Formats: sequence, structure tokens, C-alpha cells
Amino acid sequence: MAPPLMSLVLYVRDLDASLRFYTDLGLQFLEDDRCEDSARRFSALLAGDAILELRSCGDGPPTRTRLGFALLDPGTTGERVGALRYPVTNRRGMLLTARDPDGNTIDLTLAEHS
Repeated sequence: MAPPLMSLVLYVRDLDASLRFYTDLGLQFLEDDRCEDSARRFSALLAGDAILELRSCGDGPPTRTRLGFALLDPGTTGERVGALRYPVTNRRGMLLTARDPDGNTIDLTLAEHS
């Protein structure tokens, strides 16, 4: 059995823009002040107790990755994201693909109802 994912850190250019983008996807962030350094960082709890953390990349490069989220209403979320000027680049049935402020690919799919 594969070990569960516990955390994912995205290093971003504009922390406030990324925070707005991922908050519009439905994530709830708290400012994380556990570290002694002065860098701001925010954490959101994901399904399965994994944590998504946003940190400033400072002078370094931003993270390059592809993430996927299952949402109750990906269409409405995609419209909100598009209204924020982050392009929805693809629409295929129940899958939308968007770009976050750093150009990472974000897939939005319909969540299974339980």
C-alpha cells in the first residue's frame, strides 16, 4: 500500500494572488505561524488530512506542477476563476482546466456525491 500524501507546498510569486485563487476553489486557509522565519505562509486542510501550503518563492522560481480538485460545482467555480482573470484553458464535459497565478495547471472535476 502506498503511503498517504501528508503535505504539498507550492512556492508562489504573489502570495496574495495565489491565496485568492485557491480560496475561490473552496479551500480555507489559515496563516501558518509555526516557523520562526519571517516568511508568510498559509495552509489549507485537504481531504484525507493532507495539507496544501502556499509559500512565497522569494527570489527563487515558483513551483511547477499540475493539481486536480473534485468540486461540487466545477462550472461555477471555473466561472469565478475566469472572472478573476485566471484563464480556463479547456472545457471537456465535467472537466475544466485552469491556470493559477503562476501558470500551474489546475484540473477541476465534478465530485462524486455520497
